[in-house]
Amino acid sequence: MQAGLEFVFQVRVDFAGRLKLPPERNGVGRGYTGVAGGIVEGPRLNGTVVPNSGGDWPHFMPDGVVFFQALYVLQASDGTHIVINNRGLRHAPPDVLAKMNSFEAVDPASYYFRINPTFDVPAGPHDWLGRTIIVGGADRHRTHSIFSYYALV
Repeated sequence: MQAGLEFVFQVRVDFAGRLKLPPERNGVGRGYTGVAGGIVEGPRLNGTVVPNSGGDWPHFMPDGVVFFQALYVLQASDGTHIVINNRGLRHAPPDVLAKMNSFEAVDPASYYFRINPTFDVPAGPHDWLGRTIIVGGADRHRTHSIFSYYALV
């Protein structure tokens, strides 16, 4: 059996603010980015990102790799609340990373930013999220990121 991908939805997450801590003794830096809100659009899910419902706690590795651990709440257009635990990683060539660190615009194809979320969702029309492998990619901007999600089919 060969697996495929099906586009299911896209999320624009608007940021409330950022905090980047200096590296610890082991060289790993930490940060926090608050979630201000956003929008969910796609063939399988539509709604909003609930404002101030969470954030991302990245780990900045000495080699430039960033590990993400974001937790926040989506609200589907029917009112259902869905908790997303969005984990992933990002890395880029040094010249692209330097531009990203100063929030210059860069082509999303010039860096690797992949995610593998899980969802806490009640029984009902959206419970497929709790029993489907979802993967995705992201496009990072100064004030927001756009996440595109695909179901592994």
